[in-house]
Amino acid sequence: MASSVRLLIAATAVAHVGCILLVDSSPTGDQFSTACGVSDGATACGSCMTQNCANELTACCADTSCRSVLSAIDACADAGTCIVDTTNAAAAALVKCVDGCSACSAMPATPLDAGTAIACYTDTHSCNCSAGSSQNATRCDLTTVPNAVCCADLDYPAANTSCSCAQVRCDLSVTGDCMCSTSASGNTTTCNSGTCCANYGFCTCDQSTSCSTYTSPVSTCGVPSSISCLSSQKRVNNCSPTAN
Repeated sequence: MASSVRLLIAATAVAHVGCILLVDSSPTGDQFSTACGVSDGATACGSCMTQNCANELTACCADTSCRSVLSAIDACADAGTCIVDTTNAAAAALVKCVDGCSACSAMPATPLDAGTAIACYTDTHSCNCSAGSSQNATRCDLTTVPNAVCCADLDYPAANTSCSCAQVRCDLSVTGDCMCSTSASGNTTTCNSGTCCANYGFCTCDQSTSCSTYTSPVSTCGVPSSISCLSSQKRVNNCSPTAN
């Protein structure tokens, strides 16, 4: 992690938790002060948080039920993207503000029925979950697999349905053309040279002058927003229960 972040509960007690800096002004160390912000605003997302979300950060820091999401908000400040449990009102307000920054992508966790048996498994570039047969505590979401697209069956998490998060990668040709998808094997993460066109499951950039009637023009391929799920699926940001 690039940022140096500290949570100070008292003058002699310091613990690393993320990019959010909280300073305790209580003589006994029992309460948090209202001084709360990003300690390292060097990143574009962290800078936007500092400038635009100070009130929301302070409200979250002052709410004991909200502080648990600060590590996820930290991921936004450093990497520009995160998934956050927004069942707490202060957390929901903070996520809304952070997501309003063009350099940040802060998404609320998709709540799933915790009573449904869901088992998830991970590999190098993806994770997959199935519902209705067994249960485990493996997470499968946009934090588990970075730069990913998560697609679920339309009625997931009903029994015998599935959900998966797959990392978007791009294959770059010697001519400079580029194709990005969740099944690509290249090490390039984005491309934007030439004309970029997106369709279900893939996005290409080449020297074409326009996109076909079956594709949509986009500025950059490789970012998750350029990849769509199949028409038989719904896009989610969490395949596993939020309780995991």
